[in-house]
Amino acid sequence: MDKVEQYIQDIQWSEGDFRRILAKRVKSSLRFDNSLRDIDVLDSVFVNDAIWDDKQQPLHRPIYTLSYRRPRWGIQLAKLGQKNALSDRKEKIDLKSVEDSLVSYGLKRIEDIVVEHQHQCANVNEIILAFRRAPKRFTNSELMDWIRNHISNHLSIVIDQIPTKDTIEIAKFIYRIGFILARIEGKGEYQHLSYDEFPDFFSRHVDAGASIVTWEIHPCYRQALDIQRVGEAKARSRDSRL
Repeated sequence: MDKVEQYIQDIQWSEGDFRRILAKRVKSSLRFDNSLRDIDVLDSVFVNDAIWDDKQQPLHRPIYTLSYRRPRWGIQLAKLGQKNALSDRKEKIDLKSVEDSLVSYGLKRIEDIVVEHQHQCANVNEIILAFRRAPKRFTNSELMDWIRNHISNHLSIVIDQIPTKDTIEIAKFIYRIGFILARIEGKGEYQHLSYDEFPDFFSRHVDAGASIVTWEIHPCYRQALDIQRVGEAKARSRDSRL
């Protein structure tokens, strides 16, 4: 069985796949005419001018990101947004309706990730909770310092049956399970990479400390863990010294 993992590949859902599945679910729930285009179906229930990542985008896109590209999670988040929209007497689900659900949604996602990966590391719940009130984004050295100060110095970690206090091994594990994402910047743009897209970070032949790489906690967990926005951590640290 120790040879099986190299042959396992997670199912990947593109944004187009996700949009079609979400539209079909809306059609079946609200009994829309099946001849309607997916975009028209989504426009009828979502306010599609969300400001996300400093850009105006259709609302299915942040839902796609927050659901870790998993349709089942996306449908759950859309339902929570629907509940908030109805409570606020809104005609459509908007980004605030979705964002107001992110604490309860994030707690559920933490439960899911623990169940999914506890067989690899019995401490996965403690590792995740050790990032409570952490910064949203880390340089490579900042990530290693956080892991050392909040995890490896306090917990006896066993990953894939191997005891470790190695900060790189712990970082590699939380990257592998999707808790953190690699952020690559260049020419005023950036992109996020997951382990599925680029598994070689933290490998011996890849320098994860390169200046173009930073690490971000996945947005679906941030509200539940009270993750600090960029700049907040430094501001609070500065204020505490006054």
